[in-house]
Amino acid sequence: MEFIYKGVSAEKLDFDEFCEFLKLYSTDKKAKFDEKLIKTNARILGLKSSEIQLISKYLLKNGYGKILLFPLNRVYEIDLIAAKTVADDNKKSFAEKKEFFRRLFPSIDNWALCDGTVCALKYRPEEYEEIKEFAEESISSEREFPMRCGILLLMRCSLPTGRIDDVFELTEKVPYGRYYYTDMACAWLFATALISHKNAVLDYLEKSEKINDFTYIKSLRKAIESYRINSEDKKFYSELIKRRKSSSSRS
Repeated sequence: MEFIYKGVSAEKLDFDEFCEFLKLYSTDKKAKFDEKLIKTNARILGLKSSEIQLISKYLLKNGYGKILLFPLNRVYEIDLIAAKTVADDNKKSFAEKKEFFRRLFPSIDNWALCDGTVCALKYRPEEYEEIKEFAEESISSEREFPMRCGILLLMRCSLPTGRIDDVFELTEKVPYGRYYYTDMACAWLFATALISHKNAVLDYLEKSEKINDFTYIKSLRKAIESYRINSEDKKFYSELIKRRKSSSSRS
């Protein structure tokens, strides 16, 4: 795909012109599908993820500074393109990326933008402590989607570096039971952590006084659904779910 709109370069497009450009690659069918899946106040144009990825890659090579100045939470795809491009930029330090994230995160009102941003994040090992601090800052906001971003930062950055204790420390700050999408993010995080840190995660899930039944059960169910978990462990997790349900019904 060639990123050209009426012969004008990306860095010269204003917000409305960029919207018109994106419409060339959108369909009503995709828009209606996404509207059912992604609940957001922003307008959804209906671009395929492959098109969004191509546009983001083009912007990385040819300049994207201007779109970072566009208004947020107006068009879902513009926010996602900007967020993915910043996150994926190997030339930017996390400190530079954080400047945009601090503006973006409070405006997020849907799970898809959280996931698309954090899962695209490229970072250097020496930046880990700064990322951890930002994850803690996001979780401490106690706002649903910034919190989800912070939780996913732990999955993206803490788990690969083996910092499971950081995961436990920061998830203790989550107000379980308040928001669906933060509980689901924690379940995804714990299910993924079970792959490499089974004993530590199981011990934490059993002993934590903060984790609610929903997150506990969802964590194990997600692990059961994973192809990276062996059948013996899946059977054990099913038993743990039954015990938790039985214990909850008696209390």
